Amino acid sequence: MLKKRLISAAIVLLVIAVLVWLDMLLGSPESLGRPGVVLFGCCLVLGLMAASEVLYFNPEIAQQFKHWPAMVGTALVIVLAFVPVWWQQYPADCAIGRLGWILYGLVAAVGLALINQILTWKPGNPVFDNVARTILVPAYVGVLLGFWSPLRAFHDNYWGIVALLSLFFTVKLSDVMAFTVGKMFGKHKLAPNLSPGKTVEGAAGGLLGGCLGALIVFYLFAPWLTGSVTAAPWWAVLVFGAVLTVVGVIGDLSVSLFKREGGVKDSSRWLPGLGGIMDMVDSILPAAPVAYAFWSTGWFGPLAA
Repeated sequence: MLKKRLISAAIVLLVIAVLVWLDMLLGSPESLGRPGVVLFGCCLVLGLMAASEVLYFNPEIAQQFKHWPAMVGTALVIVLAFVPVWWQQYPADCAIGRLGWILYGLVAAVGLALINQILTWKPGNPVFDNVARTILVPAYVGVLLGFWSPLRAFHDNYWGIVALLSLFFTVKLSDVMAFTVGKMFGKHKLAPNLSPGKTVEGAAGGLLGGCLGALIVFYLFAPWLTGSVTAAPWWAVLVFGAVLTVVGVIGDLSVSLFKREGGVKDSSRWLPGLGGIMDMVDSILPAAPVAYAFWSTGWFGPLAA
């Protein structure tokens, strides 16, 4: 199992590195000049795969309502979230902004769920349950993935890559450290009923890993990619790493909550040794809007103090 996990992790890291490089290449003014084009395709594929997994967390309930509105709704949220990508220079005075497109996507998903119920309604249909479950998927998967778009668009092509890496690297190094420390020293259960494998010691290791990951991004990757000597004060980087780690743990436990209802251990078997797509992004999804809040409010970037 450990060998499969390591091989899958290595393949995933290689694919991510290639995609990030390609997105940065196509985002440069000398090339296509549209940062996020590759990321859009990745998010759409990941979003649809993750949505299909969430729908089957409880196989018994999954058979009781139609899945296509949730899948199409998720796609709508992601597609609209990336609308600004197709401008070379997105209008600074646009009242919708960048986050507004995500909201419009969610509105479209809600409308689609309601239209489906209107067209298929029969006496005895559990309308509230069906609509709630249909909306949950695009709201949870689509909206949170949608925040990758404005994060990638931060300031310019290279700062956008740094912003995106600050999310990925911080959260995933936290996950790796939590798993490693938990396996080696874990004794006290963090959430014994919900996720017996998680320990307090592992969470402490994850906190250390998240802070370390943030420091690596801001003091190694950022100067290399942007030419800036320093991207942010050290204390802000540590706060960023700690907050994203905590939010990532909450995201991980939230997905465990969904899976436990249906008695599912892994979200799927797409990645041998690692589980499914949701197992891979469960901690990254809720951390995305938090990371964007840090970047968009001036904590980091070329104007950081």
